[in-house]
Amino acid sequence: MATGGERGDERDDERHGEPCVASFLEALRRVPRLLVGLMVLVTFLGHGALDSYRIAGTSMVPFLEDGDRIVVAAVPGFFGEPRCGEAVIARVGGEVVVKRIAALPGDVIEVGDGVVKRNGRVAHDPIPPEFHDHCRFGPLKLGEGEYFLLGDHRSVSIDSREFGPVTRDHLLGRVILRVPTRAAHPAAAARARR
Repeated sequence: MATGGERGDERDDERHGEPCVASFLEALRRVPRLLVGLMVLVTFLGHGALDSYRIAGTSMVPFLEDGDRIVVAAVPGFFGEPRCGEAVIARVGGEVVVKRIAALPGDVIEVGDGVVKRNGRVAHDPIPPEFHDHCRFGPLKLGEGEYFLLGDHRSVSIDSREFGPVTRDHLLGRVILRVPTRAAHPAAAARARR
C-alpha cells in the first residue's frame, strides 16, 4: 500500500492529469494524416476524379434525402466495372440523375408488385417494402453495354422503367460518399439542440 510522497502519488498524477495531455498529443499526431487526406480529396476534386452533387428530390429515399450531398467517383473504372446494387450518377435526356443499378448488360430484368427479378430470379433488393410500388415492367433483355437503373423510392422515381436502359457512356460515376443534411434527419437535429 502506497502512502503520501511515495510512488503512489505519481500514479495518481498520471490518472488525473496525464491522460488529458496524452489524448491531446494523440489528437495532434492525427492532424497530419487528416491534412494529407483532405489534400488528396481536394486534389481529386480539382482534377475531376471526384465530383460533388446536391440531391434534389425524393426518388432515392431512404438512401438519399432531398438536400443531401454526395461524392461521386467520376473516373471510369475507378472502382471497377459497375455492379448491381450500386448507386450511380447518369446523364439521361440532358439531366443528371442518381439511381441504383438493377441489371447489367445481357441481363433480363422484370419488375412487378415490388419484386425485382433478374434473369428469372428474385434479385436482392435492400429497399424497404414501403418504398416499392405495384408497377409492372418487362421482361426486357438488356443489350451490350446497357444498364437498367431504378430509383429506391419506386412509387415516385422516374427511372429506366420510363426512360429505358442507359449505355455505359451515360454513367458519369459511382456514389462513394453521402453527406446528410441536418434537415433530412430531424432526430439528429433534435439531439443537436439539446
